[in-house]
Amino acid sequence: MLIRHLIFTFFVAAATSFAQRAGFETGDGKTSIFLSDSGALNFNVADTSIRFGYVRRVSTDPLIWGFELFGKPSNGVADFFSKGKPANEGGGALSFGRHNFLAKDIDDQDGCEVVKDDWFVVQGGYRRASFNNFPKSGLAPNNRKRNFDGYSGTVSYNARMALKGNGTGILAGVTTGVERRNNLDDLLPVTIETNVASAVTASQPTVAKQVRTGYFGDYKEYVSVPVYTDLIFLPLKFNSRIAFDLFTRSAVAGDNRSFAPGVGVFYTKKDSPTKVIGGISASYKDGNLRLGLVAGFNF
Repeated sequence: MLIRHLIFTFFVAAATSFAQRAGFETGDGKTSIFLSDSGALNFNVADTSIRFGYVRRVSTDPLIWGFELFGKPSNGVADFFSKGKPANEGGGALSFGRHNFLAKDIDDQDGCEVVKDDWFVVQGGYRRASFNNFPKSGLAPNNRKRNFDGYSGTVSYNARMALKGNGTGILAGVTTGVERRNNLDDLLPVTIETNVASAVTASQPTVAKQVRTGYFGDYKEYVSVPVYTDLIFLPLKFNSRIAFDLFTRSAVAGDNRSFAPGVGVFYTKKDSPTKVIGGISASYKDGNLRLGLVAGFNF
């Protein structure tokens, strides 16, 4: 159902021309690099999420518009293909921006410019999650069914540059804004079994159990100021198909401040550095190493 809904929404929205993020995602699904044109379908294995974004850019118009839809299953990848099991989390975002924000138009460049292209993007997003929470104060009767509404507003700047003399291109990005978050990633995923009935038939005991999945710990919601940066190196000897990403994922305000540096290696379409086919990443946060694996389809 979710896949059919995503495809249907794409055909409805494509005519109105929207834009969205590229596939340089880390294990938490974050990036500061946006698509410069066309569309992408990305699957993040570590985040167990599917994201679909599309952009339409007319060469004679510097303005760009875009959208993103995403879904995340509650119990793993199989839920995407299990009838009657909706995603644990889903949402979308709308964006608009401008190419040649600081860079010269391609027709006005003389070949000596360091910044070959750049784009500025403003994004507003919404996500909805539904889950069981089992507080530390006791499993029963204090378990709660919670719904979370997350809102975000961000601004991003991306630039494609060429370093003279060393045959390396660079794609750089920075994103900041305000986002409503929760601490679900810090809680422990658990499975709770509760006996609801029992019987003895032919000397054989039978127990009926209710099984619920959720998160154990003290749940909270807060407002955060995220800052994401990406510095992506594109050696020309690889025809710009291999990208090496040095990134940070930070939260500089709010109750849960954090800083997570990392590295990634991605495979992109030839001469199209924002179109990621697949990649792996590793980040370090609070003494823990987090690995990421993403696969993408671009059109």
